[in-house]
Amino acid sequence: MKIQKFLMYFIFFASVGLVFSKKIDDVFDLEKKLKTIDALEQSEAKKEILKKCLKKAYDGDSVAQFKIAVLYHSGEVVPQDLTEAMRFYKFSASEKNVKAQINLSVLYLLGKNGKQNVQEALSLLRSAAKTGDSVALNNLAFFYKKGIGVKKDPVKAGQLFEAGAKKGNPYAQEHLAIAYRTGEGKIQDFQKALYWSEQALKNGNNEAYYSLGIHAERGLATQINYDEAIRFYGLALEHGNKRAQQRIDYCIKNNVVVFEKNNNELGQLENDAQSGNIEAHVKLGVNYLEGKNGVEKNIEKGKHYLRKAAEKENAEAGYILASHYYNHKDYDLAFFYFEGAAKTGHKLAQHKLAELYRSGLGVKQDWKLAREWYEKSAQQGYVEAQFWLAHIYFNAYGISRDCKVAFFWYEKAVLQGHAIAQNQLGWLYTYGLGVEKDLEKGFKLFEKSALQGYESGQCNLGYAYHYSKGVEKNLVKAREWYEKSAKQGCIAAMWRLGDLYEKELGDYVNARKWYEKAAEKNNAWAQYRLGYIYYYGYGVEVDVEKARDYFSKAAAQGQKEAIEALKWSYEGWVKKSLYYIDPRNLF
Repeated sequence: MKIQKFLMYFIFFASVGLVFSKKIDDVFDLEKKLKTIDALEQSEAKKEILKKCLKKAYDGDSVAQFKIAVLYHSGEVVPQDLTEAMRFYKFSASEKNVKAQINLSVLYLLGKNGKQNVQEALSLLRSAAKTGDSVALNNLAFFYKKGIGVKKDPVKAGQLFEAGAKKGNPYAQEHLAIAYRTGEGKIQDFQKALYWSEQALKNGNNEAYYSLGIHAERGLATQINYDEAIRFYGLALEHGNKRAQQRIDYCIKNNVVVFEKNNNELGQLENDAQSGNIEAHVKLGVNYLEGKNGVEKNIEKGKHYLRKAAEKENAEAGYILASHYYNHKDYDLAFFYFEGAAKTGHKLAQHKLAELYRSGLGVKQDWKLAREWYEKSAQQGYVEAQFWLAHIYFNAYGISRDCKVAFFWYEKAVLQGHAIAQNQLGWLYTYGLGVEKDLEKGFKLFEKSALQGYESGQCNLGYAYHYSKGVEKNLVKAREWYEKSAKQGCIAAMWRLGDLYEKELGDYVNARKWYEKAAEKNNAWAQYRLGYIYYYGYGVEVDVEKARDYFSKAAAQGQKEAIEALKWSYEGWVKKSLYYIDPRNLF
């Protein structure tokens, strides 16, 4: 294993250290760095935390020195600067901060920002390992396993791996498992090898998937089970182990128990797949993935067949596979396969790819690319893409607002019966946005949406009856539709019901009931009205403190009437909230 390979096992972040009593006497440099922080595109709160941490680092706090070093090392928050990272690591490491010693050893071993210094890296790891730190024990073991700066010593490496493994280090556990499986540095023991790989996986080391696949494939301390091996190898492949694909191919080819000389439909599909038939790959993939057509569910085998088909640019296979990963919140792989299928013209994949760009899942958020992919899908007639494309133009997401274009695409979606689009198009007609104002058309669209059960459509239909928008005023029907919407959780319907009861019917008991439901959902208007009701005692005993509490909640959200109410209710004195930000949330 190359040096670069095992560096992946080094842990670069920690938050525990000792107090460093020696100050960094460079006031000019501190002031310069503080100005640099001011120029960062970060919130003021975060900048203040950074400044406090930096000042502590210069004042001799080894924990702060370590944190600043990590920021420069990783390039998170501040631009990467390995010279500064080494500088702050050295200060922290000189006071025996174990985590700083480990990270500094990495920079010395890689020769970052200067010449490689293996002996210095070795010295730092030995010092850290004496404390019993599991990461240091694991990393030092590699020096002995590979003979880096010392004579190669598999036995010593095995002892160090074992010490780290017993302290719960998942990387040491997996390397101890390998030592027991291969007999290098340990007496060969498959049972112990299996145990330590299972422990490594339990503690988050995904490299163990490959080892567990070997155990299942070869029957080491367990029964030979090709299906189980395929499952483990598939998971290893998803976590970047390219060797796993070869093992999957081997296992499927040799899984003679189920498929050899099998003349049934499943066996024929398997034979066709082995002959390179892409459609057979897709059918087998779906059958195994979902346990269809009498096939026992085997997710890893299903993914294997779908991957094979997707690699041959089969769009349907790519879409199905991507959807599986999306549903399991593996957005990186979902993006990879949605993109592949989308590029072949698959309209559903184009829509889902746009969704990933819109939400920033598996890829950096990009409204321009989201819009482009929605448009490709929309032009093929996919109704959800048509709706979202309209929504982007209407709400000006990453583009100037264009109500006419929004109207065009909302109308396309409405023609296919899209309930949310019906509601949105109703608003455009009601307020004359992108189209000539027509209250009656707006009302009819709200009604269509409401009858399909869309809660916002129901709320807006209630609004139309409440305020005579395209229809005669009818408070009974307004209340009926508001209640249907509110029961589905629509917050706007809740506070509008409160308004209807308070201002139209003078029923403060029911008004308070619905305002409270909306206020529980943090609706500022409802909070303000509740404050008003309690302050003046409308339908309830006067409770000034409760009123001020509701005013404060609404004012905190910028609700103008509540802000003014706080002023007069406190006779000019407004309570201020104290916000405490725990630095651990940042570092």
